[in-house]
Amino acid sequence: MAVRPSRIASAAAPSTSLRARYEKYGARTIFICRFLPFIRGIAALPAGASRMPKRYFLLYHAFGSAIFCFALAYLGFAFGQHLDAILPAVQRSSRFILVIAILGVVSYLVMRRRFASRPGL
Repeated sequence: MAVRPSRIASAAAPSTSLRARYEKYGARTIFICRFLPFIRGIAALPAGASRMPKRYFLLYHAFGSAIFCFALAYLGFAFGQHLDAILPAVQRSSRFILVIAILGVVSYLVMRRRFASRPGL
């Protein structure tokens, strides 16, 4: 199969548009990603790839981290003050979450076995 030059040019376009978007919204992205679990750790990769200046990265990274840490500490303090009222609700919901997790694992195993038995997939 021959590759046309237009396809090569269009394949390069998403990376340049991604870089342009990150340069435009990079500071906001770094700040917001500090509040999102699992994304916190990889938010620095696009910043480095787009060559974001270190001073801006460190400023927004530190500011977002400080807000997140103080908010988390405040929530821990507030929940600690009302632990007697919160604990029964947490215990009730933990049973429900456990049932949902078990159903998820069982459905994953059933789907895996079902797809494994199909040839060619």
